Amino acid sequence: MSNWEKDYEAEQRERERNQELKRHNDLLDRHSIQQRLASEEKNRLLENQVRQTEKQNEILQQQAIAEERRREQELKQKQEQFYKDKIFELKKIWAQAKDNSERDRIQILLSEVEGEYEKYKFEEAEKERKLAIQAEHYRQEQLIKQEEEKKRQRKKRIISLVIGLVILTLMLWLFLPKSGRYQRQNDSVSISRKSESSKKETKGKSDLEKNTDTTVVPNLSGKTVVEAKEILDKQHLKSGKEQGEFSDSVAKGYIIKTNPAAGTKKQRGDKINLIVSKGPNSFEMPNYVGETREKAEEDLKNTYKVSSKMISIEEIETFDYTPGTVLEQTPAPGEQYSLNSKTNIVLKVAKKSNSVEMPNYIGSTYDFARSNLIEIYGIKKSNIEIRKTNHLPDGVFVSAGQIVSQTPEVSGTVDVNRTRIVLTVYEPNEGEQNRNRVAPNDNSDDSNSKNNDTGNSSSGYDD
Repeated sequence: MSNWEKDYEAEQRERERNQELKRHNDLLDRHSIQQRLASEEKNRLLENQVRQTEKQNEILQQQAIAEERRREQELKQKQEQFYKDKIFELKKIWAQAKDNSERDRIQILLSEVEGEYEKYKFEEAEKERKLAIQAEHYRQEQLIKQEEEKKRQRKKRIISLVIGLVILTLMLWLFLPKSGRYQRQNDSVSISRKSESSKKETKGKSDLEKNTDTTVVPNLSGKTVVEAKEILDKQHLKSGKEQGEFSDSVAKGYIIKTNPAAGTKKQRGDKINLIVSKGPNSFEMPNYVGETREKAEEDLKNTYKVSSKMISIEEIETFDYTPGTVLEQTPAPGEQYSLNSKTNIVLKVAKKSNSVEMPNYIGSTYDFARSNLIEIYGIKKSNIEIRKTNHLPDGVFVSAGQIVSQTPEVSGTVDVNRTRIVLTVYEPNEGEQNRNRVAPNDNSDDSNSKNNDTGNSSSGYDD
């Protein structure tokens, strides 16, 4: 072998070593850039996770505030209902009082309760005003925070854009062929060696593409959405749609399954849909006792998505509660109710009773008794009749113009729609104004009976 050939082979080996060294350096640079990009992506995911956690905490805080507000409203309504019931009960007792002294005593109690009620309403109104001011301050603070967050995000995007441009420039400098750098060296390589090298490279690329074009969908069950996205990214897959489903076995916010299922082979870059648990399809039954029927039904339908056909209403006749007030409920407060249940929610609601207990109006005026029956007990005007008598029964002492007897009797049952109430007013004959009672005898009974028959005129008492 001549010296010229030896020099040529030595020069060729040197060129090959230089090319191999360049490829090695390029791979190191590429690996370094990929690591940097992966690190930045990981930091971005962590920041997104922190933001999601902060947003979730804010939502939980708002829900807690709303729940506290709802409980305060419940307590307020119950307290107002307590005062209303107490006032109504005192008015009812006042109507049934047997003498004026007892009525005066009840009237004092009634005035005290009404005063307490007015004071309570004033305090609640003042509290509402303060809460409104606090809510407005909180809203202003949130707006300021949102504006600061927007500025921070804009600044961060600008920095990221600058860094991206720097990295892109570096990658272009590393990976694009340098003009004329190795052109002269490659001119001396033999055609046969080029052909052989090209065939090997083509075969290697083909095998590599076959092995790296596909990947397997990982098992993401029980993972959070953030964790699932990180795992998909490592598998060279993308996160697709997030679909919510109710689940009794998987906690809310965690992955139930994927679509396509775990183990399926997919092309790199394909999107994988995530089926996320919405938690159990049930809720804790609120306390509706003391609330109105309309509010309970509206809350069940709008807040908890209970259909109308799953709510049963049972009406109970009562005179002690305002019509439409919830007296009992099933399930009880605090119990879990599944929306998939075949058992209805039952609300037992107060219904205005058609029957009341007849008060004692002996010694009252007809005008008072009549207005009391109409306004307090709901008796129809046409069902109230006045009669007059100049006879006082044994043991009854009343003044002229006061009721001496009544039908039905005290504590008797009265149907507010059908029972006819008769109130008999004492009107003594002229010359008998100072007589307190009439001694009963047969003649007087007959004459009084006639007087009663002829004395049913209601003049002076009708509307």
